[in-house]
Amino acid sequence: MSRVLFQQSQNTDPVSVAPTQQVAAGEQHTHAIEPELLGVRPRTARWTEKTVAMRRLLWNLMVGTALILLFFARNDLATWDALIAHGVPVTASVYEKDVSRGKTTSYHLRYTFYGDGLLCYGTDSVSSAAFESANIGDTIPVTYLPGSKGEKWQQGTATVSRRDDRFYQWIFAGFFGVGAFAIGLALFENEMREQLRLLQHGRPAIGRVVSGNITTHKSTKTYWVRYEYTAYQNIVCADSVPVPQAAYEQYTLGNPYLTVVYDEAQYNKSKPYFQLTAAELAGR
Repeated sequence: MSRVLFQQSQNTDPVSVAPTQQVAAGEQHTHAIEPELLGVRPRTARWTEKTVAMRRLLWNLMVGTALILLFFARNDLATWDALIAHGVPVTASVYEKDVSRGKTTSYHLRYTFYGDGLLCYGTDSVSSAAFESANIGDTIPVTYLPGSKGEKWQQGTATVSRRDDRFYQWIFAGFFGVGAFAIGLALFENEMREQLRLLQHGRPAIGRVVSGNITTHKSTKTYWVRYEYTAYQNIVCADSVPVPQAAYEQYTLGNPYLTVVYDEAQYNKSKPYFQLTAAELAGR
């Protein structure tokens, strides 16, 4: 669902103060570019402490995820190697069949066996066909590692090919887990660097919000504003950005003017000044 509050269009003035806008109640709206953006460029800017802390956290999470996956992978593969070299076959007995239903349906067989004189319990995920054909009391083979106090075993026979399959599963998990963090970190870094670059080299202009739009997904509302600004050489550009509800109401119901910082090399690449929160100008 979306809702457009109003639609207007007017070129902004390339000077520091926008022309006034006459509104219904007789009130006039004006806007001035923040003085710290005027003057010589490049400006001296740096990332905020919050941005630095967030970058450090994301890097630590990615490295930590890689180390955790490596730890569990090494332990798991070491267990497989031990089972292949020293495992003994034992017979397990199925005592329960279980079906888990949700977005997907999974089938499990629960079984017991004895290892080192201890009664051990195991659970395996099986196909629907294997689940239907299994009966309570059926026996299944298990490879058990003597001396593991009932903690290390695998259903079936431990073979080199199964161990290799497990190795490739860990490789896939590593690429997926660490890769997801790497992609997220790359997107974060790109956005933060772009904000820093705009603060250092971007040219300020007065923008004007010309429309507002609210999109709803399930119970979440996202507030958008579309603004226009006149770049160098009187080129009119426009862009849309998500904003907090308070800013949305301010610009669509109140004063529609705002400061925009744009890339002189790519006029249509811009960001509202109030959204450049990843970096700050030196001395502020």
